[in-house]
Amino acid sequence: ARVNQELSLFSINLEQAAGLWIKRLLPYHHHCDTPPPSPLAPLQFSWLETAFPGAKTLPRRVLTLGHQLIDRFKQEGGFAFAESPAAATPENRASTIAHLKILWYQELEQVKQTLTHISQLSSPDLLWRLREVLELMQVPNLKSPLLQGTKFAAYSLSFGTIGVVWVEDSHQTTFYHLMKACQKLLGRQDWDGLYLLRAEPIGRRTTKAYQLYRRIFAYANYLHIQPDLEAVQQLETYHRLLNAASGRELVVGQETPDIPTFQTLIRQAKVLQRCSLLEELGIIRPSEVVPEPEAANVQTPETPEAAGESSVREYLENLVITQQLMGLQVLIRQGCSQFSQVPETEVAAQAHHLCEQGRIYLLNPDDRPVEQLVSYRPL
Repeated sequence: ARVNQELSLFSINLEQAAGLWIKRLLPYHHHCDTPPPSPLAPLQFSWLETAFPGAKTLPRRVLTLGHQLIDRFKQEGGFAFAESPAAATPENRASTIAHLKILWYQELEQVKQTLTHISQLSSPDLLWRLREVLELMQVPNLKSPLLQGTKFAAYSLSFGTIGVVWVEDSHQTTFYHLMKACQKLLGRQDWDGLYLLRAEPIGRRTTKAYQLYRRIFAYANYLHIQPDLEAVQQLETYHRLLNAASGRELVVGQETPDIPTFQTLIRQAKVLQRCSLLEELGIIRPSEVVPEPEAANVQTPETPEAAGESSVREYLENLVITQQLMGLQVLIRQGCSQFSQVPETEVAAQAHHLCEQGRIYLLNPDDRPVEQLVSYRPL
């Protein structure tokens, strides 16, 4: 449960700060063939003195500094003993977005384990999650409810001159009364169309609800869209991360973004670019794939197989961006853990494809596979 109370952390001294570094480094030191010269290695206590001349700081700042210095050590192989850690730069935007994409894939996987049927969410809950995503996509003139003054207000919204109603209730009486409410929109000059979102069956052709549905959706621009489970899982993933950001519980890399910053990161990361529901609503363009650079002028719709391969490649690349330097076998294992339905040979093939494209770099191709390292930048 969320703690709805502000908690202030006390500052710590430099000895306590060094203790935080030592605790984080200890598991890595255990894997060294030769014991490191210091429990702080490759970091140094003098860097804490330079970074925090007041001899007091907050734990998060200590961990952020350590993360930045370790990243720099991975990129450069070390730095001069007397060099000030002030030269360590914060994470750049690409690294932050990479962290967010990793977080998105992990949260989406958890959602897939628990949300296995669209009917697990009520119609108002589904509509609310859609509204959150439309706000994220900065859809203009977004309003709710559409069906004002009815018990279906929470089932509806509008953007511009388009109305949207989402109903998954299986009871035919409920569906009939909803269709009656929608019927009042027919012929109004201020509406260009209506989208009915419903994955559940409409019902038997002989029912009044079905006959009314047929009359309404015989009109041009009055469309019935059947959302798929994957799209709903994506909406739920965003909903959960947004809730975490609103409570300042979401940590992306070394940042704790507020809602506006989180939404900006999500838009830049384009994690919802393959959401089929947003495509059908006309919010985003259909996913396209360019086969090869020489055929860049030929674009074809992205197949599910291509989308799956692209997701694996993107996850592996972002993992290397966040780690800067890591073992190739570790990268493949983590890819298999995230995409358990994908064979290890396919994950390995996607990792090597990234190397061939120059997206990541294999540093020691002649060494044994267990010793091979990959980095985001050539060293």
